[in-house]
Amino acid sequence: MGAPNFGMLYKASHYYVVMEIVDDPEFAVNYLREQITEELKDELPKCDVFEGEGWRAGDVSITDISTYIGLDCELCFYVVLRPGYYEAATLDFFHEIKGEEDIEDRDEKRQLVEELAKISEIIDKTIANYGMPYVKVAQFSNGETWYEPIKETKK
Repeated sequence: MGAPNFGMLYKASHYYVVMEIVDDPEFAVNYLREQITEELKDELPKCDVFEGEGWRAGDVSITDISTYIGLDCELCFYVVLRPGYYEAATLDFFHEIKGEEDIEDRDEKRQLVEELAKISEIIDKTIANYGMPYVKVAQFSNGETWYEPIKETKK
């Protein structure tokens, strides 16, 4: 019986595969932390962006981001490195909203959703710069899963 190499995606639009062949995994993780964190600091100047430490939700923490958008809640985003079952790893991210239950106004909820989408798009574009995008093309009843790199389309 097989198992898929990469787990379900949290929020990333594709499997951004990294570390397929790495001599020094610790160096590679530290490099990704530094580079992604610095790029997100530039892309999200109104947010608190800092290097992650250790593990978050079973994944290697790369970058943590938090921001307040003028509402009584905090948006937190976590960029993580998710180890593959057999080989390599993927970059992904997820978010958490602290204080969302206090928002009752419809316009404020719309503002929250728009801000989530905007920041998510920026994070997705950033991590795409560091990984090769793959897509799952098949998964069989025995667990075997096939992935393929996404081919660029020429316009």
